[in-house]
Amino acid sequence: MSCQIQVIKKQGVVLIQLVGDSFCIQTVQEMRAALQPLIDTPPESPIAICTDGLALLGSSCLSGIIETAFQLRKRGVTIFIAEARPCVLDVFEIASLHAILPIHDTVEDGLDALRAASD
Repeated sequence: MSCQIQVIKKQGVVLIQLVGDSFCIQTVQEMRAALQPLIDTPPESPIAICTDGLALLGSSCLSGIIETAFQLRKRGVTIFIAEARPCVLDVFEIASLHAILPIHDTVEDGLDALRAASD
């Protein structure tokens, strides 16, 4: 299966759906190119990076996610990880990604946490 990056704009959130066998050094440039429009013109809505479609996440993709998140946060965009499969969650935990990006079970959980934080 090839790797795909889908950007889906819904009311109240922008979903970045990562789907494929693995995202690694060979596909990280595709990911960066797909996400560059969001960096160039940041959305007003929060961004959820959904990784439930990934079977494996390489360190290069992890680096790409962190780099993109950093650039978006500098532009005032709220970003979080949602719907990670256990094998991908393990990578996030080993890399202590939760210290950089909130990780939620679902997109709705992430949006609920944002609403609670703004109250």
